[in-house]
Amino acid sequence: RQHRRLLHQEFHPSAALRFRPHELRASHGLIRRILEHPDDLFGHLRQMAGETIMAITYGLEVQAKNDPYIVTAAQAVHTLVAAAVPGAYLVDMMPILKYVPYWMPFAGFQRKARRWRKLALDMINLPYAAAKRNIENGDSTPSFVLNSLEKMDESGDLELQEYIIKSTAGTMYAGE
Repeated sequence: RQHRRLLHQEFHPSAALRFRPHELRASHGLIRRILEHPDDLFGHLRQMAGETIMAITYGLEVQAKNDPYIVTAAQAVHTLVAAAVPGAYLVDMMPILKYVPYWMPFAGFQRKARRWRKLALDMINLPYAAAKRNIENGDSTPSFVLNSLEKMDESGDLELQEYIIKSTAGTMYAGE
């Protein structure tokens, strides 16, 4: 509920207008990339979406190709989709297997889950840490994270508020 409230405060129709420059920059980049390499339309659209999300959410400039934040987020989302397929893993049918140590036979899902968890945490933590560094250095641009951190209630639980901001920001790419 707190996540939804935070999203609504930052992205209701009139508030979303402040992110228009990010969207225009990403659109111009898309057009430029299509003109240079018209054969990779899907890749260009994915890059534009990632660029827009990272700029609006964190105020981060991304690399034109193979940006580490976009690559990590795409991999994390892919693993979440794979894990969500019912019956994809034996543990879905035999829940007791979730208690089997990762080194045992038939526990390959445990090893995958460890790797996937790291990807999911990196998707949330890495861009957030970069945004916080930029804010502390005075190099930040308007973003969801910057606006949310500025609006934190000093009389409330600051750690919880920051966790909500970070986790909400981390879900924005996943909803792409």
